[in-house]
Amino acid sequence: MQLISPVFKKMPVSHKMSYISVMAALSVIVNMYSIDIAGGLIKMSFVGVVCIISGAIFGPSYGFAIGFLGDAICFLVSASGYAYSPLIGLSNGLYAAIAGTVFLLFKNRSLIFKIIIAGVLSYLICTLLVTSLGIYILFGSRYTFWVYMLKRVIFQSPVSLVNIIASFLLLKAMASIKFFKFSLS
Repeated sequence: MQLISPVFKKMPVSHKMSYISVMAALSVIVNMYSIDIAGGLIKMSFVGVVCIISGAIFGPSYGFAIGFLGDAICFLVSASGYAYSPLIGLSNGLYAAIAGTVFLLFKNRSLIFKIIIAGVLSYLICTLLVTSLGIYILFGSRYTFWVYMLKRVIFQSPVSLVNIIASFLLLKAMASIKFFKFSLS
């Protein structure tokens, strides 16, 4: 299986460099900001949107790099007083890699099918398992791993749903604009 999206392969080198740079910068920005909902119980973040779009356009390998570097650079730029967890960066990278893999494996399926499969797999593997483990390692003395995972099921499920919907709408809109010059369906 190839690790670079056919869409990305066809782009001129200057376009590739520009797209990767913009998506990496966007990944840093969305990693820095979240919206508090329900008194801060839910942190609405759009990291998943950038990861899905990166994986869909650039494939699993470049998508992984964008997701991982976005988290790592964000930490360097705006460290919040906590230790860096490479598992959280790994989770972001895997989010994009899973999306890229789904888009390559199911290239003949509809965009909505690919987004749903990528979003659900990423939610289960990255949000619930890898990120929960990263949080548990950072703060584990208070609760068990399963408590952290349960909290993520409760509070991150709506965030993941919003990210899946936003990814679909953005990719559909991007594919219809001639400037972007790609087709994902």
